[in-house]
Amino acid sequence: MFRIPMHPKNFTSLKLEKLLILFWFVETGIGYIFTFLKKSVIINIFAVKNMDLSARYAHP
Repeated sequence: MFRIPMHPKNFTSLKLEKLLILFWFVETGIGYIFTFLKKSVIINIFAVKNMDLSARYAHP
C-alpha cells in the first residue's frame, strides 16, 4: 500500500464539503421519496396484506 501525498487542510475541507453535500442530497432525496411515495407505498402494503389474507382464507 502506498500513501498519496496531499495537503491535509484542502483534503479535510473537500471531504467535509462532499459529506455535507452527500448528507443534504440524502436528506432531500428521502424527503422527496417520502412525500411522493408515502401514500402509494401504504396503499401497496395494505393491498399486499389484504391479498395475503384473502389468499389465506380462500385456500385453507
